[in-house]
Amino acid sequence: MFEILDDLWVLKPTIFLTVPWILNRMYDGIMKKIEQLGGIKKYLFLKAIDAKLYNYREFGVLEHFIWDRIIFNKTKEILGGKVRAICVGSAPMEPKVLELLKIAFGAPIIEGYG
Repeated sequence: MFEILDDLWVLKPTIFLTVPWILNRMYDGIMKKIEQLGGIKKYLFLKAIDAKLYNYREFGVLEHFIWDRIIFNKTKEILGGKVRAICVGSAPMEPKVLELLKIAFGAPIIEGYG
């Protein structure tokens, strides 16, 4: 798994084609990192997630001027920082995983399976 992340960081793709297993592992890693944070950092991260989820659910917007600069620039770097779309196939994914990854990476996730 870590070799894939290293390759993504070096190659900086604009479109990322993947399978659900990889995205689920990324989700688990992000959630684990949030749980390890303490105090104000955890509070800010959870506030940022809430704000971006609200914007996404109400307006369909994946970007947030403040939170993307403060919090989510680091999560975007996981995929190299230039991803504009993520395509995932072979199996359905949980909606909560898709929503969090969409706002964390600031890119739409297109599902194809069946």
